[in-house]
Amino acid sequence: MYPALIVFLTFAAAAGFGKVPSVFFPPNERGQFIIDFELDRGKNIFETESGVAQLETWLLTEHEETVDSVSSWIGEGGPRWYLSLGPEGPDSGYGLISVLTKTDDPTEIQNLIDAVTEYAQFAFPSARVRGRNSCSARRLGRVGQ
Repeated sequence: MYPALIVFLTFAAAAGFGKVPSVFFPPNERGQFIIDFELDRGKNIFETESGVAQLETWLLTEHEETVDSVSSWIGEGGPRWYLSLGPEGPDSGYGLISVLTKTDDPTEIQNLIDAVTEYAQFAFPSARVRGRNSCSARRLGRVGQ
């Protein structure tokens, strides 16, 4: 009797696993996204700092109704405050910007990410600038590789 019960419970558990949603990285519940700002490897760190500062100023002035605050790290990635954020090694051409928004609406956040991308194409033609939701996993290697 016990072997039949064990077999039944095993199949019931296997069928139950199909009902569990599979989410590798859960969605971000904070109104936050990050921006990778990349110049060519080995660029002067002051040029990177200047570009990141210009992007921060644009975010805080042009999108003050949506952006609450920004934090940036120049020359390497910031602290790993969530699991899918892979650490970026030292590179004078790299900057990371964390943007905290006044909204939690994913559509509004995506619209802001799109606005950053559009602005960066014209303001920083030699840079690779990519905004992404905090829950997006970053693939290994630099953006554009």
